[in-house]
Amino acid sequence: MARRGTFLVPTVYLGDYYDQGDQLRAQDKNDEYIKNGRADFLATILRAHKYGVRLTIGLDLGVGIADPSVYANEFVVFVEAGIPPMAAIQAGTRVAAELLRWDDRLGTLEIGKLADIIAVPGNPLVDITALRQVSMVMLDGHVVKRPGASQPIAGILPAAPGMMPDPATLAVCLVAIFAIAFMKGAFGGGLAALGIPLMSLVLDPISAGALMAPLFIVMDVVAFRYWKPSTWSRQDLAWLVPPMVVGIGVGWWFMSLMNPYWVAIVVAVVTLGFAAQWFAGGSRIVVRPRSKWRALLAGSASGVTTMVAHSGGPPAAMYLLSLGLSKSMYAGTTSMYFTVANAVKAGPWLLLGQPDAKLWVLIAACTSVIPAGVWVGWKLHQRLDQRQLYSLCYVLLVLTSLKLLWDGIRGLAG
Repeated sequence: MARRGTFLVPTVYLGDYYDQGDQLRAQDKNDEYIKNGRADFLATILRAHKYGVRLTIGLDLGVGIADPSVYANEFVVFVEAGIPPMAAIQAGTRVAAELLRWDDRLGTLEIGKLADIIAVPGNPLVDITALRQVSMVMLDGHVVKRPGASQPIAGILPAAPGMMPDPATLAVCLVAIFAIAFMKGAFGGGLAALGIPLMSLVLDPISAGALMAPLFIVMDVVAFRYWKPSTWSRQDLAWLVPPMVVGIGVGWWFMSLMNPYWVAIVVAVVTLGFAAQWFAGGSRIVVRPRSKWRALLAGSASGVTTMVAHSGGPPAAMYLLSLGLSKSMYAGTTSMYFTVANAVKAGPWLLLGQPDAKLWVLIAACTSVIPAGVWVGWKLHQRLDQRQLYSLCYVLLVLTSLKLLWDGIRGLAG
């Protein structure tokens, strides 16, 4: 079981519970278990724990059959078997969440997870029976039972979670997605990092990433109406896209094995230096010859930063802006470039975030503002000349680079 990662939910206290009275048709068999089998059962549980089997707290009493305090007795039985109190508590929290495949939102106290917390008057690491006396209950950040109250607070504990997101979350996400769609229409994309801080007011980073993954695909499909193949620089895409795909994989590797924040800081500093040259030179469009090696470097860096910090725009823009492309060619090439990037990232983000029904409803609601956002952005693009568009691109490049720099510094600071 340990080698295969199998979970074991012993439900030991079930026999103890029914031993308290004549409540079973097979009461004689339960009595026999208590007399002759219970000690062996406890020894088996302890042996499983020592071998590394993932033990989980659970009972087969059903909801509403027993007083809630009864369920804490399974922790007591674990400790009786010889399992350390902390390991018993983790069996009912972190390991239980892993069994349910909800460990991305439950089981531990971490930023971005649901604030489901209880408080007890004693120290369960010293006396595990303290878990029978729950004095405070917090559900998703709302206190539903305060110390001294015997019943949940009226109006706070819902009968079942609603499907609709709350109005504040919906409003903020609609504004953020409209803004990102607007920039997709005006500049071709790569500027989603500017909308992320707004969404972070109401969503954790994982949920925000899962929300945007399918919405980026919708934006890309809508943008095909405006940024047709005639606006793509095929040679530059051929040089940029393959290293970008590799860069996304490298970014994943950085995140799992190395500190990715140094990468974000280096890319941000280099990009800010590039933008500073533009402004120091009087904001003149200076055309540089194409370079396969510069494209390789830009595409790779863009792939890494789009995976690490959702900021793949600066490295790609640094290369494309230096070519002096026409405004429509620049926007169309950028749009197609990030269409590929978004398609590559969509699957991993959805697997990571595992959107629930409420988030899918929010995704569907946000889809409604994308066509208008892209259209308004495209209208602005038509009104700008090449110099104006490049000036705005450099301003936005500075903003996204500062955001990337801030993410890196904040990440290193812990």
